[in-house]
Amino acid sequence: MPPNANFRAGLETIAPSLVPDHPERHVYSILRELWLRFFADFLEAAFSDSSNSPERDSKMSQSQKMMRELRSWLFAPVEPLTTADALQILTEISDQSTQEIILRSVGKRSHRGQPASKRHLAIFALDAKYVFPHLTQRAATHMLCPCGKGDDQHSDKCREQMRQQINRAVKLLRTFGYDFTWERIGTDGWKETI
Repeated sequence: MPPNANFRAGLETIAPSLVPDHPERHVYSILRELWLRFFADFLEAAFSDSSNSPERDSKMSQSQKMMRELRSWLFAPVEPLTTADALQILTEISDQSTQEIILRSVGKRSHRGQPASKRHLAIFALDAKYVFPHLTQRAATHMLCPCGKGDDQHSDKCREQMRQQINRAVKLLRTFGYDFTWERIGTDGWKETI
């Protein structure tokens, strides 16, 4: 097997562990499978014979973009590296160039702009709705809202933010052929148009 083939096989082997499997979570599992599909597309383009073609670069870029988008729905945003964490890492690394990279990344997020901090909560809400069809958005908000307010203390703003994120998740899933609404999950279940 050529060296690139070994490297690609290694990447394909670890890919499922990058996005852990949770078969009890229906919506999460759909998004995970989509992420794995885009990861496979990325690898296919990266290891294709057309090394510097615009089509290859475009496919890799599009796959990366979709993987980043799907990952933002699957997981809470990662906090920037703190100085204390960076110092801990630096004690374990002897390579000068790696140390410089770590020092430059302190306090910086990996992407510009405000992170989408509540997307993963909308996926939890949709998973809960799938298991408990009569769940209301108000109850989902009380269960999942991270604002720190107690039960029945959540404001209209909390519920509106959750509703908006759920609607965005539904819209994203529709682009991949999963057509449903919050209300219809309880009565009709999922409708896959694929």
